[in-house]
Amino acid sequence: MPDAFIIELDGVTAGFVILQRNGFRFVCCDTRFRSLDSRKFDRLRKVYSRVEAIVQRMPKVPAASFSLLAQQTQSMTGRRRLPHP
Repeated sequence: MPDAFIIELDGVTAGFVILQRNGFRFVCCDTRFRSLDSRKFDRLRKVYSRVEAIVQRMPKVPAASFSLLAQQTQSMTGRRRLPHP
């Protein structure tokens, strides 16, 4: 069994868990999951359930918003993304 697992749900990387003697310790990679940071869980499923509950409360962002964000980032940095071949 691996010593660490990445917890990702709906394209959001919440953090990872580290296997310890009596369970799993969660380490957040995204501040939206700070409430779970450093908490210890006895089962991996419990970590996933808590992350899932937070993700479900997050506002859904339409795909068009991502495109607009990319355009704004390009205008601020002066960088263009290369087209895919």
